Amino acid sequence: MHTLPPGRAVGGSGALSAALVARLESDGGTVTAGDAVTALARTGDRWQVRTASGRNLSADTVIAGSHILTTLNLLEQGGFDAATLADWRRRIRVGPGIGMVVRAAISDLPRYPGADTTESAHGLQLLVTDRRELRRAHGAALAGDLPPRPVVLAMTFSALDPSLSPAGEHQVTLWSQWHPYDLADGTDWSVHADREADRIIAEVDALAPGFAGSVTQRFVQTPADLEREMGLLGGNVMHVEMSIDQMFMWRPLPELANQRVPGAPGLYLTGASTHPGGGVSGASGRSVARIVEHDLRPRRLFPSRR
Repeated sequence: MHTLPPGRAVGGSGALSAALVARLESDGGTVTAGDAVTALARTGDRWQVRTASGRNLSADTVIAGSHILTTLNLLEQGGFDAATLADWRRRIRVGPGIGMVVRAAISDLPRYPGADTTESAHGLQLLVTDRRELRRAHGAALAGDLPPRPVVLAMTFSALDPSLSPAGEHQVTLWSQWHPYDLADGTDWSVHADREADRIIAEVDALAPGFAGSVTQRFVQTPADLEREMGLLGGNVMHVEMSIDQMFMWRPLPELANQRVPGAPGLYLTGASTHPGGGVSGASGRSVARIVEHDLRPRRLFPSRR
């Protein structure tokens, strides 16, 4: 097994994140990483934000992109009504999520027999040949068991953006559906991480012969790792269950579905916990930006007619 040396990351979001940070800073913003928010409280007409390093920030507007349950916990630390928070928590289902991920550096793109390599690499590659494989994997996760066969979604972002990898190399992100956060046999995820990563890579190799041999380095994240390292509770990259009752105008709850928090003026929600759910689309961020812009726009006593 090859693992990443300290300081090097394999993934598709690094360049995107750098571009977003550069844009924000060019507009006068400041980005601070590695200093978690520990409490969020409304004092008068402003928000007070406390961080792990001891900083106390004051703001008119706060946009929370963290997991909705994390945001609710922060509000509780700030004295928000406990009964309301308990009701919201009770009704939000995290669900089994997506599972685990292997981020790999590869010497060549996956080559699927009969498919154009360039075309396939430019799209998401759901590597399943039978719907029953999906049902078996999902059923196993609900029971707390590892999937009989990992259902793999391959994403080769470097085929679209070569700057993500060194010249002559590529990177692939392999999400596997579904791996349960809580294992029924009570074992720790560290016992299974490498073996499950091997099985995930083997699934790709079965459909793209030679793929396993192209992997030069890999970074494995189990559901437990995803929660610890990225704040994805239960290892669910979608934050909360993508079921019909938690989608659209019901995501994550009807009271919170307009990206505002009742009783918390100036606090807005974004990210995978809100409509349209997980995925790097930027749709939720665009929606909340428009809402904030509208709310901050000076209101005229007599609106002009057009």
